[in-house]
Amino acid sequence: MTDSALFWYGQVVDGSEQFYDRLAAGLAFLKANRLADAVASFEYLSAHYTSPRMFWNPESVKLHYYLGLAYERSNWNDRALREYEVFLDIWKNADAGLAERTDAERRIQRLRAGH
Repeated sequence: MTDSALFWYGQVVDGSEQFYDRLAAGLAFLKANRLADAVASFEYLSAHYTSPRMFWNPESVKLHYYLGLAYERSNWNDRALREYEVFLDIWKNADAGLAERTDAERRIQRLRAGH
């Protein structure tokens, strides 16, 4: 991801209330290892429910998984564990084979084991 793209994602975070815009920015920050920006984006989204968010239900739930990833990469393992658990609690009856669900289960096991 180029610096200019990250710059414009930063502008989105500062100027948009749209769920998907902020989510895309958070994911770009996570991919670029700008963890403070990713955490801030995901935490903001977790705390704000807007009407457009209801149209992005699967991503709204996956937000807990993404926040868990950002926390884990930031070495905030207790917070990561909590977000993965919330994600799995919401998706407990989802079809098997959802990649994020499988990954969250694996990450929870590893975090609980202290690795």
